[in-house]
Amino acid sequence: MRLEPRKYRIYLDTSVIGCLFDDDRPQEQEITHRLWAEMLSGIFDVHISSVALRELNKCHEPKRSALFERAAQLHAVLLDETAETFTLAKEYVRSGVLSSKNFDDCLHIACAVVARCDFLLSWNFRHLVNVTTADSVRIVNSVKRYPEIRIISPAMLIRWEED
Repeated sequence: MRLEPRKYRIYLDTSVIGCLFDDDRPQEQEITHRLWAEMLSGIFDVHISSVALRELNKCHEPKRSALFERAAQLHAVLLDETAETFTLAKEYVRSGVLSSKNFDDCLHIACAVVARCDFLLSWNFRHLVNVTTADSVRIVNSVKRYPEIRIISPAMLIRWEED
């Protein structure tokens, strides 16, 4: 008997979407394209926040239009920033998860957590995809009675084919 995984709720931060056109990172770009194909097949419930869209809007044309076009293909759930997400993001800063300089990263985490996503996908190893951040987020979420979220790179979620 082969078990099929449940349909995960995933949150994409800006780095995942931006990597689609990041020719300076060919390995991550290839993985992102594989993930994109899987997302388009409907095996995930995809979520993107207004934080990510605001950050994408800072890109120059024609890249900005291309990124928004690719993001629209996903038919993702758009998560708005709310009083609850701002409060949780501020708690991450207050607890030392990240500094106030990285408040948007805290907002990404808060949006994903409040939306009850299973995974936050990011290529941002400096601030998000690392053990220190993951442990700190887990502690804050536990104290504040929010669910756990796994912060991972896209490489950890795509289905690798058997050789």
